[in-house]
Formats: sequence, structure tokens, C-alpha cells
Amino acid sequence: IPHGRLKGLKQVAGMFFHLSKPVPFDAPDNRPVDLVFFLLVPEQSTEEHLQLLSELAQGFSDPEFRDGLRKATNADAVIQIFTHHIQ
Repeated sequence: IPHGRLKGLKQVAGMFFHLSKPVPFDAPDNRPVDLVFFLLVPEQSTEEHLQLLSELAQGFSDPEFRDGLRKATNADAVIQIFTHHIQ
């Protein structure tokens, strides 16, 4: 979950990508990464930043969440999965 706080940003911004070709990553399970979520939050939103990171990490740790994202066929399905799992 690449993330950061950005000066001048007015609201949280996130982007999700399901990569068609997984990329190598130094993960504990040694598996390549195919699901990526980029998160940007306003500079002053420290607490919100940490809360969102925690919720995203919990979601991506859940096999059902990851499988749902991998099976989603359109943006609406992806949004529904995130809405259901990330408060």
C-alpha cells in the first residue's frame, strides 16, 4: 500500500490497480504482487491516514477480500468490495 500525506490536498485520494502481470516484491510469502492500492491524504490528516492504512491492511490480509478483488469484472464491483470491507 504505497501511501503518503500531500500538502495542498483537500481530501483523501486512493487508486486501486489489479495488475495483469504480477510484479516481484520482497514480501514475507515471496509471492509477486498483483493487487495495489495507492493512498494519498491531506498533510494534516495524520489520524485519518493511520486509520485508513489500518483498514486497508486488514482488508488485504483477508483472503476473501483479495479473491473478490481478483474476480471483480468492473469498477462498480471493486467499489462495492471496498465499501463493504473498508469503513
